[in-house]
Amino acid sequence: MTGIDNNIPHHEIVRKIYLCYPTHVFHNNEELQYEIFNQISSKLCILFSSIHVVGSAKIGQSIYKSSTFSPGDSDLDIAIISNELFIRYSEIFFIKQKDFKI
Repeated sequence: MTGIDNNIPHHEIVRKIYLCYPTHVFHNNEELQYEIFNQISSKLCILFSSIHVVGSAKIGQSIYKSSTFSPGDSDLDIAIISNELFIRYSEIFFIKQKDFKI
């Protein structure tokens, strides 16, 4: 990877890849990305910008397995980064867990 070869800090490489570079799996299929993100956003009532594709679908290869993304075989990993969603589900959990006290 040229970033590592040029001594670019790891956090900068990650920021470029995950926040700026296009998503590999949706290259030339941006409408599908919009449809998936829109459904997630609507279902969870979160901002569109809270939804991110990660893993091999994002970069085109698995760092862990050293294999390439394979449409139909590989998973589409989605990360949701939302304080509001975290708080909402934390409150639900807090209320529900009271029923399980011993």
